[in-house]
Amino acid sequence: MIEFRVHDMDELAHRVAAEGIDAHPVAVIELAHAAHDLGVAQVLIDVLVDPAEPEAARLRAFGRIASALSAVTPSGRSAPVPAADDNDGAEIPVGVTAAACC
Repeated sequence: MIEFRVHDMDELAHRVAAEGIDAHPVAVIELAHAAHDLGVAQVLIDVLVDPAEPEAARLRAFGRIASALSAVTPSGRSAPVPAADDNDGAEIPVGVTAAACC
């Protein structure tokens, strides 16, 4: 099982933001394996690792996966990340726009 520490995730996020997701194929595959091990929605993993997907979609998948991995509980499990609908019926806090929230 591949594990990502918060520091590693932050570092990878900065590198992806600066250089693009395609510049880090090994780290992306490792991230996908860690996400799979924790039960992250398969569609997010598929989008993340598919170079044919638009960069914006892959970056969004990266963000959702990173968020899920950073929310890992002490038992080693994270809450499942929903695959459909941006907010899945969740309420957005007052003063936060949908774009900023999700």
